[in-house]
Amino acid sequence: MMVSTRVQREARDAVIAARFKNGPAPANPYREESRSHIWWNMGRRKAEIAAAELLRVGA
Repeated sequence: MMVSTRVQREARDAVIAARFKNGPAPANPYREESRSHIWWNMGRRKAEIAAAELLRVGA
């Protein structure tokens, strides 16, 4: 599995836990200088947009 896919999945899971399971706010665990940090932020943005879209459609 590619690192970028794994990192984006981690971010997505963090957003889902925060949004739908009353978990803690998603926090990026990677150093700012790393590529994983960038991939994590991209995954978080995609997941937040998808969750907002889902909630908007369901309203």
